Amino acid sequence: VPMPAPRFVDLTDVPVVDGHCHPLLTDPWSVSSQGFIDLFSEARPGTMGAHVLHTGYFRRTLHELARRLGAEPSVEAVLERRRALSEGARRALAESRVAALLVDTGYPPGAMPLTQMRRDLPCQVHEVFRIEACAQDLVRKALPYDQFLTRFRDEVTAATAGAVALKSIIAYRSGLSVQPPRPDEAMAAYRHVVTRVEGGGSPRLTEKPLLDALF
Repeated sequence: VPMPAPRFVDLTDVPVVDGHCHPLLTDPWSVSSQGFIDLFSEARPGTMGAHVLHTGYFRRTLHELARRLGAEPSVEAVLERRRALSEGARRALAESRVAALLVDTGYPPGAMPLTQMRRDLPCQVHEVFRIEACAQDLVRKALPYDQFLTRFRDEVTAATAGAVALKSIIAYRSGLSVQPPRPDEAMAAYRHVVTRVEGGGSPRLTEKPLLDALF
């Protein structure tokens, strides 16, 4: 018995919304070959390049970029062609019918501001506000714990006026078993973080009582 012909749905005219992405690099056109390869891994820069080159994700993306840009499918050729065609990103987004980007501004640090992305890209750009990034910025001020919580609430509330979503990365830091913490434990965890930062350490929050309180 002959198989019926498959039915395809034409999605050509459907606008695309990227529900989670990150800001552009401050200067996307000066990225090096190694820097480009590092973007395909969440590992520390320079540590996974030899493996990334063999992943299907990287190889498919490189060939698609080469096709769109009219370049040879090599990192160097693609980057050189990108620099020559500075409007390539705008054209790619427009041709792909990307209507909006929902941008998590919590990473990477020092990325392109959303105001510039809105000027440079032919689509809407909306912010997804990461609450732990907000808290880490406040930790550096070494406020008393009660003032820290008040400032945190105020900044998250203010962010909701312009952001389309709030985001937490608590799953990465202490897990999804979120419990109402004891206030004394959360305060002790906060003081520990402040002491670490004042001593030159990282503001990266991993302390479960504090993260649970913020969540």
